[in-house]
Amino acid sequence: MKITTSELTDAQTRLRRYQSDYLGLAELAMILNRDRSSVCRSQRNGHLPAPTARMSRGPLWTREQITKLLATTMPNEAKP
Repeated sequence: MKITTSELTDAQTRLRRYQSDYLGLAELAMILNRDRSSVCRSQRNGHLPAPTARMSRGPLWTREQITKLLATTMPNEAKP
């Protein structure tokens, strides 16, 4: 998943503000500031942790999984 330092910082801030311990596809897309299809692609390409569960509306991750993902994601700065 390509993300800049600024986007990573913003995602960490949005995650801290999110109240639930579980995140679905829509919530993860909002936190990462991506559309749902982009998050689905990232999941299919192995850039996201395996979901904790799969519900009828899609995958479900824990806050802890996403916190670890953001903590270990290396930003890719855009080249001028």
